[in-house]
Amino acid sequence: MVDDEPAVLELIKGILARQGYKILVADSGSQALEICQRDGSTIDLLLTDVMMPGMSGLGLVRSLRSLSHDFPVLYMTGGTLDSLSDELDPQAALLRKPFDPTSLVRSIRNFLDAARNKGGSSPPL
Repeated sequence: MVDDEPAVLELIKGILARQGYKILVADSGSQALEICQRDGSTIDLLLTDVMMPGMSGLGLVRSLRSLSHDFPVLYMTGGTLDSLSDELDPQAALLRKPFDPTSLVRSIRNFLDAARNKGGSSPPL
């Protein structure tokens, strides 16, 4: 999970940990890239904010794809879909902010299930 807002990281980490997920946390795209290079084979899903200082979520995913990391990506954004649709990774889906804990957990579960059932490609949320 990647977000530059510490409060968002802690909130989402707590929600997902209570559901039994193991979460690797990064507060920047560059830190997430380091984690993925080290632990990429254990990652089932990348949950990342789109807009972050330095390396954006979109830049992070481009870098990961160039390194052959092909796990599914769930972007989080409060931005408009029109401004992002051309840049989204084809294996990605989008979770619109703000969202409540139930929507977050349901979206992740549905996204992971869809990725497993379709061999890695996932429908947009």
